[in-house]
This record gives sequence, C-alpha cells and structure tokens, in this order.
Amino acid sequence: MALRERLGLGSVELGLLSKPCCRTRYGRGQRAVKQGLALQTLNQSCRRQPRARVSRLSTRAREQISCQAFDAAARPGFGTSSSFSPSLPGRNDQAQQTGNLQAAIAKLKAVVSANERLLVVAASTLIMSISHTSLRPVLPMYAKGFGVGAAAVGMTVSVYAMGRLLMNLPAGMLADHYGRKPLLVWGPLVTAIGMLGCGLSRTFTHLLVARFVTGMGSALQMSGSQLFLADISQPHNRARSLGTNHAASQVGSLVGPAIGGYLADASGLRAPFTMTGAAALLAAFLHQPARQRRRLLVKTRQLFRNADFWAIAAVNAVMFATANGGRSTLMPLLAVSDFGLNTTLLGLLFAGMGLISLMGTMPASWVADKLGRKWTIVPSCVGLAAALALMGATGNPHIFMAAAVLYACSNACIGATPAAYAADVMPSNISGFALGIYRCAGDIGLMVGPALLGFVADLTTVQTALQANAIALAVVVTYFGLCAHETRHLRQKPQPLKAA
Repeated sequence: MALRERLGLGSVELGLLSKPCCRTRYGRGQRAVKQGLALQTLNQSCRRQPRARVSRLSTRAREQISCQAFDAAARPGFGTSSSFSPSLPGRNDQAQQTGNLQAAIAKLKAVVSANERLLVVAASTLIMSISHTSLRPVLPMYAKGFGVGAAAVGMTVSVYAMGRLLMNLPAGMLADHYGRKPLLVWGPLVTAIGMLGCGLSRTFTHLLVARFVTGMGSALQMSGSQLFLADISQPHNRARSLGTNHAASQVGSLVGPAIGGYLADASGLRAPFTMTGAAALLAAFLHQPARQRRRLLVKTRQLFRNADFWAIAAVNAVMFATANGGRSTLMPLLAVSDFGLNTTLLGLLFAGMGLISLMGTMPASWVADKLGRKWTIVPSCVGLAAALALMGATGNPHIFMAAAVLYACSNACIGATPAAYAADVMPSNISGFALGIYRCAGDIGLMVGPALLGFVADLTTVQTALQANAIALAVVVTYFGLCAHETRHLRQKPQPLKAA
C-alpha cells in the first residue's frame, strides 16, 4: 500500500505487476519492481497521456505496456537518460508520421536545390537567346546603312559563326581546367561587349569585329551551360535537363525578333544593340553555380577512337546544316517562288513551326530519358528527311504545308537529345574538350550547309537541293543507327579514361 501511494498507481496497474509473464520472463525486472523503478516508468508513461485515454486502454494493451517497462528495467543502464521509455498505442504512429514528414521535407529541399540551379542556367540561356535573336529583323538593315551590298550583309552572320567556331574548343578546355562558372560569367560579359560594340560602330569593319566578339561570347556561355547541366544530371534525367535549357532558347527565339523589331521602330536601329547588351550584362550577374575544377588527364587520341562520339558529332553537323540551309534558306525561297507566300504568311509559318517545336521539346526529352536516345534521334531524323524530300517533290501548297508541319514535329522530337547522348558517351575528365569538338561540328555545318546547298540550288533547282539535303541526312542517321550504341542503361557518367 505504501508503494502504491508513493508511486500513485491505480489498482489495475498494480495488479498487472503480479502477472506470471512479468515474473517468469524477466528476473532482473523482478528486482527492479522491488525498487519501484519499473512501476515508476509505467506511471510516467501513463501521465504523458490524458487520463481519459489511459482509462480506455484494454487489459491486453496495459499488459504490453507493463512488459515494455520490465524490458527497460531488465536492460543495463536503466534509469539513465538513454533508457527505454514505453509508449502508449498511437505514439509510434505519430513518431513515424513525423519522420516521414521530415524525410519528405528533406527530399523536397533537394529537388528545389537541383531545380534552382537548372532554372538559373535556363534563365541565363533565355536572356542570351533573346539578345541574339532580337537582332534578326534589325541586323540586315543596320548593315545596309553602312552602304554595303547583300554579300557584305551576309558576312555579318558568317563572322558571328566564325567566332563561335574558333571559341568552342578553347571554351571547353577552359571549362576542364577552371570549372564551369567562369564560362557562365564571361560568356554574357563578352556578348555584352560585342553587342554594345555593334551599336557604337562607325564603320562596317568595326561592325564585323563586334559581331565576331559576340560569337565568341555565345560560344562561352553555351558551352558553360551545357557542361554544367551535364554535370548535375544523370543519364535517367539528362535529356530533360538539357531539354529545359533548349526550351528556354526556343522561347527566346520566339519573342526575341518581336522585341528587336519594336525597339527598332520605337527608338532607331541602334537601340536593340544597346538594350540587348544590357540584358547580357544581367545574365552575367545571375547567381551562378559553384566552381568545379577539372583536370585534363588523357590524350585526345583516346577520344578520337570513340565511335559513338563521332557518330553523334556527324548528326549534329548535318542537323545544323539542315536547320540553316534546308529550312532557313531553301524553304523560304521555295515558298515564295513556287507557292506565292508573302513575307507575312512566311513569318506566320515559321512562327507556327517554332511553337510546335517548343511544345514538343519536354515530352520528347522525357521519352529520350525513359526509352533511350536512339529511339528519338533516329525516327526524328527520318521524319526531317521525309519532310525535306516531300517539300522538294510536291507542287501542291497543302502538301507543302503538311511537310512543314512534319518538319516541325520531327524537330520537336529530337530537341536536345543529341547533346544528351554526347554527354553520355564523353569521358568525364575531358567533357569540356569533347563538348567543344561536338559544338565545332555543329558550327561547321552552320557555316558550310547554307553555302553548299545554295550552290547546289544555283546549279540545279531549289527542289533538287532540298532532296540532296534529305539524302545527306538519311545517310548520316543510318550510320548513327547502325554504329552507335544505346546509352539508356547507363546509371552514371562514364569513368575517366586512364592515360596510356
């Protein structure tokens, strides 16, 4: 009775202490009962809950609590801060729910952190894309203001591509040695210098030099963004990461010309250069990812033996040649000369094609991550080749429009998948150098494709040049489909190659 009064136990709790299971299974617990320790633990546990809830406990539940108390008393160290404290039914569920909530919060923070870095890079790409594409409706008229002909106006595009081509490899090597962040900062800064130089030019030569500098800045920023996204992604989500950046670039391509045209009409032809230069400066001061050092550990000849890499580089070259030769050069000529489209309808056609490509980029990237890169690259290139061949073979405007829609859908399906495949197969310790080669292949196609297809069109017809483009694309994608390996089953980036 004295023990009962001192511990404040009821008759039911005290009766549980005489259960056979408690006496026979735990010898040390019996000694603890004499000292009142197990009873005290049980009493403290009961006092943590409302008395109404404790009173509703079944006899079986109270027996379980008593056994837990005896277990605690039977273990060494009972009575210390680390000793076991029995819990009532429901407390374990609350603890489990709390643990699940904490785990979900931690996972959400990790997802937000990864997406934050992705969105910052995509925002930089969007600003840079708007800066470059806003000059499309302005640059030809601005160059003509220096009293030059059409061929000289075309040089403003050629020197821009030359700046990109010559800077791709140095940009990749700089990324390997000094990390990605310098490229993501200096790329927009160099672009801003080039844009402001274009707006302040007093001679045509100064304009060409400024355009060359702008191309160098574009190569720095694009190399840094693609390498950084390849670093933070894995094969199972790499196409979607690069696809987000690609979608940002497409959004800039859609809205950039409208912004440039409005600024030129409102403030003169020099205004777009000044405004886009200021926007490029903004991209340079965005919060950039942490610096990552890379070391060049292998010789370049080991990369040259990678058949998968060269296959995707060939695909990239012919894709750039097709985009700037077949689509941007031959297709407008055919639409105007054979089907009588005016500039307004032609602009609406290209805007619709761009919108289709933008809408399909992310779904296609998801398919590339789930089914594999070749499942999107090969069918998409086949669709592009079929669209070009159909444009060159038809004289019906409705079929021509259908071919244009097929081209846009195929272009949407391929998206950023070639860049994701290249990131899959390139060695991690020379990824910057490898990406520089990959981008050089695309810029070579950008420079050679329009001129070569235009030469074929002059010798024959525009329709023949389109069909020749389709044949070249079909040959390259056939080589890729037969010789390149699928990378979907990769779970981590390829291991660095060891020096021979």
